Amino acid sequence: MDKLDQGDTSDKFSDFYIFVATIGSGSFGKVVHAIDRFTGEEIAVKIIKKHSLKPDRILQLKQEAQILASLDHPNVIKFKHLKETNTKLFIVMEMIYGGTLKAYMDKHDISDSQAAQIMKGILQGLAYIHSKNIIHRDMKPENMLLPDFRDLSQIKIADFGLSAQFDASSMQPRENDKCGTLLYMAPEQAQSKFYSQSIDIWSCGIILWMLLTKNKHPLSAAHESASSYLKKLQNPIWKFPDNFPEGAKSLFLKLTEMSPIDRYTANQALAHPWIGRNKKKVPLTSFEKFKRYSELLKMKGISFAIFFACLAGDPEIGKREQSRANISKSMDKTPEHIPSKETVDLAKSETRDRKKRILPIPTQKKKPVPKLVEKFMSSGYAKNSERIPSAKRTIPLGDNVLRRNYSFQTPEIENHMLSKYSKAPKSTEHKRKIVRALTAVSRHES
Repeated sequence: MDKLDQGDTSDKFSDFYIFVATIGSGSFGKVVHAIDRFTGEEIAVKIIKKHSLKPDRILQLKQEAQILASLDHPNVIKFKHLKETNTKLFIVMEMIYGGTLKAYMDKHDISDSQAAQIMKGILQGLAYIHSKNIIHRDMKPENMLLPDFRDLSQIKIADFGLSAQFDASSMQPRENDKCGTLLYMAPEQAQSKFYSQSIDIWSCGIILWMLLTKNKHPLSAAHESASSYLKKLQNPIWKFPDNFPEGAKSLFLKLTEMSPIDRYTANQALAHPWIGRNKKKVPLTSFEKFKRYSELLKMKGISFAIFFACLAGDPEIGKREQSRANISKSMDKTPEHIPSKETVDLAKSETRDRKKRILPIPTQKKKPVPKLVEKFMSSGYAKNSERIPSAKRTIPLGDNVLRRNYSFQTPEIENHMLSKYSKAPKSTEHKRKIVRALTAVSRHES
């Protein structure tokens, strides 16, 4: 107790806490099991000596306390409070009795189902942390605490000393922000490139491998140099043991994709059948969903073409009703759905067939109607017009038509015109207009 109070004249450790035992120690200070004098609650106190740290590191530790204070999740260590004296910082957290995941891995053989339980707890906590726009940046077994060996999914993520708020708008490389443990670093983090929350996902992949291989790292050999490991990390080759579960292998490969955009999120990893111990389909990454959604949009274009073709009418609709229903049903599925090749071929063939019937290609262009005919049509002579059929087209005729100026194709039409249109125009100019117009129609048709 005296050592914990050393250097402080007021606000000493013993003023607030009763020392029980030392849990662990390091260069920064130590973590002790204690009892809060005011509440009687058993707690874990991280005691940090300020003189051994640079000011920016002290600021970082205070930031850890602020981040922890904002978190409340069963799989995240619960923060109590922060106290500062002249020489020390006291970060007070809930007391976890089971020890670290690293210690548990050293002493126990972990089965496939136990590994799934542990990973489920880690990913649940990580999904919550990421939802708060926080990157842990130092995910490793030493920073995971087990409160209960009977339910390993109750594991808690601890040690937020290197965590940081993630700002997606700040797309800058982090050359001066390289932190974490090399063996658990994602490639982009180790190479000081821009990184995001996906670096924590890579670390989870390494933890998964070590859970199932008795604490063996997938890339690093014993006593390997940092430069040698970094070279392997640029193009990793995974050599799975024969007894590595297939479901776990599938998840591991998704967690350790080289491209961050192809890597699972924590929520996607939680939906993996190996975690849920079910036979559901393996979930897709966001990028895979985008690619499949693009294919779906192409199929929707074909579906719309079929729909409009049906509106125009088709004598064979009844024959293909069921096929179209199947296509329509496939369109309503989620973006993960990939239409079968048979569905695509059928849709394309229907579209081609209907286009031939609905939109025939004309053999020749229609000749424009002469302006003189248009003028005649808009004149008073065509006001009460009757359409008389000719051999080639229907010809508009006014109520004043001269027999001698237009040659009808049949005697019946000629007699009809003579009997119905007996009056001649009063003006010679009117006669000429009709003659010119009808002559133009005759020439145009020929």
